[in-house]
This record gives sequence, C-alpha cells and structure tokens, in this order.
Amino acid sequence: MKETLSQLFSRILARIRSIGVNHTPIDKEIVQGKALQVYWFLLTHDTASIREIQRALDFASPGTVTYQISKLESAGVVAKDPEQDKYQIRAEIKSGILGFYIRVGYRMIPRFSIYLMLFLFGLFCFILAAIERGDTFITDPFNWIILLILFSGIFAFIFESVRIWRMRPH
Repeated sequence: MKETLSQLFSRILARIRSIGVNHTPIDKEIVQGKALQVYWFLLTHDTASIREIQRALDFASPGTVTYQISKLESAGVVAKDPEQDKYQIRAEIKSGILGFYIRVGYRMIPRFSIYLMLFLFGLFCFILAAIERGDTFITDPFNWIILLILFSGIFAFIFESVRIWRMRPH
C-alpha cells in the first residue's frame, strides 16, 4: 500500500511540475538577433505576414524574414495559419531576455514592474494609515524603517524595469 501511495504521489508531483513546460527542446541560440526581433514582433501582434514583419522591422528583403521564420518554425515556436497566409506564435519561450517579461494580451511587460506595483500599493497603504493615525504614527522609528524599505524597493524596481525595457528587441 505504501508503494502505491508513493508512486501515486510521485506521478502527481511530476504532472504538477510539467504544467506550462514546453516539452519540445528549443535551442536558445535560435531566438537571438533578427530571429528574436521577429519573435518579439509576433508576440506583440496577433498574426503577421512576411511583408508586414519586413516593413515593421525595416529589414532589407522579405528573404531575411523568411529565413528567420523558417528557423522559428523548425524549432516549433511559430506556425503558419494556412487560411490567412500569416504566422503566429505557437509556443512561448522564457529564456534570455524573454524571461524578464510577462505577456499580457499582446503587450510585453517587464516582470519587475509587477513588483513595483506591489511596493507602490504598500506605500499607498502606509500613507493612508499615516493620515488616519496622525502624528504618533509618523514619529514611530519602526514606521520610518518600513518607509525606508518601501522607498528602496520602489527605486530598485523602477531602475530594473527601465533597464530591462531598454534591452527589449526593437
């Protein structure tokens, strides 16, 4: 009985660990340079044709886009929609610079900006508590430490969000 329970438990853990994991191995070197630019464009748009990608990314010829798309297709990341003759994302990659972003609809948001929002919410709650409780709340040294931690976190996550945003593929 103990063996069957431990086997069941290990299968459940294996299944939980596999949630959201892409089972096809993707070579990290495929998605860099111009291929990363094409992949980013497709992440931030619904679908796109070769010409649309070429014009948006200002590539010299459609052959450059075709080559990059074929690399992404062979990796299983991009698929062609035969009805529209356009390409779309099939699997998301979370390696390299892409690991620092969260996809919300067709927008890519630096992950650190979510943490920034949490610290700003904490500061907002702190200010509300300070207004409600008055002078004794402000003069307490423990509250100054909390305020220092909140401001440190806010400035750190602003810095990291801007830094990661500047590193995005254009």
